[in-house]
Amino acid sequence: MSKKGGIEWWLNGFSKLNEAFLGEGGFGIVAKCRDTRTNRAVAIKVNKSRPDILQQAKLEIFILEQLRRLDPDAANIVKWDGFFHDGERVCLNFELLDQCLWDYIRDRNNEGLPISEVGPILGQLTNALSHLGSVGIVHADLKSRNIMVVNRHESPIKVKLIDFGLACPASAVMPGDRVGTVGYSAPEVMLGLPFNEASDMWSLGLVAVELGTGLPLYPGNEDYDVLKFIIETQGQPPDHQQRPENGQRLFVSLIKQMLALDANQRITPSEVLRHPFFDPKSSLCIDASTSDMWSLGLVAVELATGVPLYPAENEYDYLKFIIETQGQPPDHVLDSGVYTDDYFIEDNCKQQRWTFKTDQQFQYETGYPSLETRYIKLKCLDDLEQ
Repeated sequence: MSKKGGIEWWLNGFSKLNEAFLGEGGFGIVAKCRDTRTNRAVAIKVNKSRPDILQQAKLEIFILEQLRRLDPDAANIVKWDGFFHDGERVCLNFELLDQCLWDYIRDRNNEGLPISEVGPILGQLTNALSHLGSVGIVHADLKSRNIMVVNRHESPIKVKLIDFGLACPASAVMPGDRVGTVGYSAPEVMLGLPFNEASDMWSLGLVAVELGTGLPLYPGNEDYDVLKFIIETQGQPPDHQQRPENGQRLFVSLIKQMLALDANQRITPSEVLRHPFFDPKSSLCIDASTSDMWSLGLVAVELATGVPLYPAENEYDYLKFIIETQGQPPDHVLDSGVYTDDYFIEDNCKQQRWTFKTDQQFQYETGYPSLETRYIKLKCLDDLEQ
């Protein structure tokens, strides 16, 4: 139902009337609306109905559910009041805030803020990252446009972190994930390396410079330009050292333990260091979670073969390649997966309750075909010995 050129949504008698557009992006729009039950102004993020956008909205809702454990005011993050559907579109309901930090700085004629004002803002944003870290979340797109001033007329000003559309659990980060915004992304993100909460601290450092000077430190439009500016200012990131093999059989043994399907049975960093693949005198030190260890196992295969083991174009094909090579994760692992239903069908009458969807089922549900993109196709990890 439309009204005065806007959009009116209804859900179980709950109506929101569009008043103004606050922003627009690849995901859709953010609209200023009014809750007709309380007459309170709110901000509604209306996601497009494309399958990939809907999947991203599902992930954002998952992250926002995790953040419910935090007090949004104490944690300096935007308050989320749930979601609803407008046809096939997913709409997220947020508190309405005043002005993004980018515009707040522009209103000061790009001259930067006094240190007396920078300090409290930086402290609040550091507090936000600390709270995100306490629940294991990486924001992954921290920038001045994703920081809101609660009320620009109050002093000292209060800020809140918004837009968790690219946020993810630190344990779920995959090497090569391209997240963030050019000019704010950390070097490890641009280089396709594993990253964690430290990438948010890099972005916050750039926001701090922007607060103090009024201008972005690395205002490139391409990753190449930003890396060039970083190297010219701070020097080149250190080279990654490769270590020699101590025997192909031991190497495969180590990879199999790194790629254990059950995370509880996956080799730990301290066990890796004691593995006979390494020289006992080696001083190698790896600090990684079990999810990082899976990623390290894939890197180890790539070092040995020169090609990725599972070079899939989407999550379905990635899981399919894993299952064809290593078998299916046990039911107790799949039971706890947030997205298990996207890729598996449950049948309680079978001994193995979860069955991986066929190519035809996946394409019918999503519209995306399964693609064979592997450079090497292994029947099992033992084939790496050949």
